[in-house]
Amino acid sequence: MQKIIALFANITLIVMGSLTITVLVTVKVVTDHFLKKSGYHPKKARQTYQQVKTDLNQAATDLNEIRMQLEDIAPYLHNMEFLKYARKKGQKAE
Repeated sequence: MQKIIALFANITLIVMGSLTITVLVTVKVVTDHFLKKSGYHPKKARQTYQQVKTDLNQAATDLNEIRMQLEDIAPYLHNMEFLKYARKKGQKAE
């Protein structure tokens, strides 16, 4: 009796495993078919992703450079604002 139960359990596991693999492969094939039919191409998408990533890295580098330049001229800008403020105060006092 135990051998029959073990045999039945093994057959059930084999059928379930085969069914799972069949379902997964079918989903993959159908998904690939509909993606290609709708105009999706993995290589083109990967190239576009790489281009966007490169552009974003370049933008981040440019922004960092701008920030460093602004830090360099910040004291001069503060002085200019102070002088502009002082001139306005001086003109009002006259």
